[in-house]
Amino acid sequence: MTRVDPGHSLLAMGIWVGHSARESGETLRIYGEDGLFLQEFTSGVLPHGDQFMGVVSAVPLTRIYYNERAGGDDICTQDFHFGVAVD
Repeated sequence: MTRVDPGHSLLAMGIWVGHSARESGETLRIYGEDGLFLQEFTSGVLPHGDQFMGVVSAVPLTRIYYNERAGGDDICTQDFHFGVAVD
């Protein structure tokens, strides 16, 4: 399990995304313990332009993967936010 600090679990993550054109095929994938696939968000719900996006989970998160296509809308990321719970 990914830990933020001993006795704490990562349950939420948010980030500001900029310059996103919401191209077809882009996805955000969320994983839990032992690589368990939890959820995939497709390009229709991902941010467009400059927006905040976040994920909140009832189970610990261990991996968040943003699949940015090779198109010309290269995104920027800034200002990461994390939510933890004390075990």
